[in-house]
Amino acid sequence: MENSNYNNYSDNLKDCYMCSSIVECNDCMYSSNIIQSKNCTDCLSVKNNTECYECTMCNNSYKLLFSQYCDSCTDGMFLKNCIGCSDCICCVNLINKNYYIFNQEYTKDEYETKKQELLAMSRDLLLHDFQSFSIRFPKKFTHAVNSDNILGDNLSNSKNCKYCFAANDLENVAYSFA
Repeated sequence: MENSNYNNYSDNLKDCYMCSSIVECNDCMYSSNIIQSKNCTDCLSVKNNTECYECTMCNNSYKLLFSQYCDSCTDGMFLKNCIGCSDCICCVNLINKNYYIFNQEYTKDEYETKKQELLAMSRDLLLHDFQSFSIRFPKKFTHAVNSDNILGDNLSNSKNCKYCFAANDLENVAYSFA
């Protein structure tokens, strides 16, 4: 631990502050359950992210803001259940898309113009618009990757698990939270 005060249940940190359950992180603040991330603030359960703010269950992402359940996304804000997206704002359930706003495709120039308009709005108003937009889309029953016969959420590489949450590589386990 180097220059990392007020952290709890953490290991191999540099310049981190007020975090808990984090491992191998640099310059992170006010976050919990994060692994191998840099410059992340107010994040929960993220792995291998850089420059993210208020993200939950996002992995391998860069410059994400206010996003949930995203993987390998770059330069986005208010994303939900997106994979491999870049330069997207207020989008839900997209895979490998670029220059989308509210799930509508734009050219790069149109996107930049519309982005500036959205950034001029207050965050609370944009959040309200995104929440109203996102409730129209189907929700996943569970967020699981490479898992069979499970009852729980946020699992990967798991098998025969009952009421298990936020864990990896479990087999024949019940009532567990990582």
